[in-house]
Amino acid sequence: MPRRNYPLRKGVDWYDPASGHPPRHDQKHLLTGKYWNAYRGAWCSKKCRRSVSASLGRISVLSWSCLPPTLTAEGIGRVRAERVRAFLTLLYRLQLIRHGQGHRRVLYIDNNTLKAFLGHRWSELVDSLCAAGILRKRQAPSRYDANKRCLYLSLGEGVEPDAGTGPPTLTLEDAALERSMERQYGRWLGTTGEDTLLAGIRSTLDQTVFRDPGLATPPTGDSRVTDRSPVTSQWLDFLSQLPAIRNETERSYLYGMVRHPFTGRIDHVYTPLPRAWQEGLRIGDEPTRRIGIRNSLAGLLSIRFSRRDRSGAAAESILPPTSFLSRFAIANQAGMEIFDYMALQLEGRDRMKHPGMFEEMRTLFLRMLFGPPEGRYRGQEVGVLIRQAFGADMVLFLKELRAGWKGKPDSFFHKNLSAVLQREEASLLAAAMTDLDRLGIPFLPMHDALVVRMRDANSARSALARAIDHRGWGDVLKT
Repeated sequence: MPRRNYPLRKGVDWYDPASGHPPRHDQKHLLTGKYWNAYRGAWCSKKCRRSVSASLGRISVLSWSCLPPTLTAEGIGRVRAERVRAFLTLLYRLQLIRHGQGHRRVLYIDNNTLKAFLGHRWSELVDSLCAAGILRKRQAPSRYDANKRCLYLSLGEGVEPDAGTGPPTLTLEDAALERSMERQYGRWLGTTGEDTLLAGIRSTLDQTVFRDPGLATPPTGDSRVTDRSPVTSQWLDFLSQLPAIRNETERSYLYGMVRHPFTGRIDHVYTPLPRAWQEGLRIGDEPTRRIGIRNSLAGLLSIRFSRRDRSGAAAESILPPTSFLSRFAIANQAGMEIFDYMALQLEGRDRMKHPGMFEEMRTLFLRMLFGPPEGRYRGQEVGVLIRQAFGADMVLFLKELRAGWKGKPDSFFHKNLSAVLQREEASLLAAAMTDLDRLGIPFLPMHDALVVRMRDANSARSALARAIDHRGWGDVLKT
């Protein structure tokens, strides 16, 4: 480096190429006098008007070598090829966040997202990708406007990113595309709204990492599977790579944090983790523990059956099912989860503790209350399953309950008994999370439980117990 005979001007963030460190945004080169533009990834003669925080990194895009030659940079141009890779990365991650444990399903993609990632001529690119088998699309009329058709997209069969490509893998050369992607991430986050609880959960997610516990049986809910499915493996890999995403806006978007408008349940990227896999969560590099409400949904259903102060409820004049109440009492006294009791009745004692059976019985319980069974019980008569698990009185009760809903002006969610139970369950967790947030304890909600650091387990259990006792349900619900 040439020797300088004058001191460096103060108040300037100089970059010394001999330091060996990468330059920061708007840092001035010691020799050339140019400024580093992090958005363009190049040295410029003028400073960038847009400031970047020190913790803000570049947008991450996965590598897709499966693209045919007609859709590479030589076929459609460098800029459009970058847009295609960015959009495929977004669609791939959205499918993992929403349907990580199951088969790929089509997702609704709005026009603003398509324009932000694929440009104003996105329709041509989508048609080309569908013709090449990269995407699958389906159009359906909107529920709110019969004249409007919504576009649903999914990755094609066998379309996968390159193996072992953890974020960030590629650096975008198109600065306009990167700014457009970041604005779209921020626009989506702004529409979700955020209160104190959501801010506390987001702060905990920033400290959370997932370490694969290496269980042999996959968390698919199907006990017949003996090895991980490809989608499940990719989903777990995505969870492990999530903390490495440097851009704060992108990472917050991929957390997938949503509060249900009716039930109040809060979902995030770690919510679908089955119980056996939640032990792989670490908050601030500390082991965690799951503190939950035992028999929460079944207990709340029992409370609704037994109490007589249900003003305006559709089941006011219907006698509660004594068979369900008695079987719930038996399971509760034995310290058994109601879903384990269902597995005992439907599958037998040998398969009751099989990995994945708990989640399968939980799903079946909700489908019993409203809608036909799914999974391995698809096509079976729901009345037979309810009678076998909870007795004949439960079948008659649900028939009379649904008959009382006919002609009611209530919305769909008010008719859905399982959604009403989930709303009461979410209110208990919200009260407990408010107490923990006041104490400065990080937490992650898991529908009927809270995941906290091992040293905060007693505080979380006390907060849940206070919320239950405050409603007078301590004799039914236990932590």
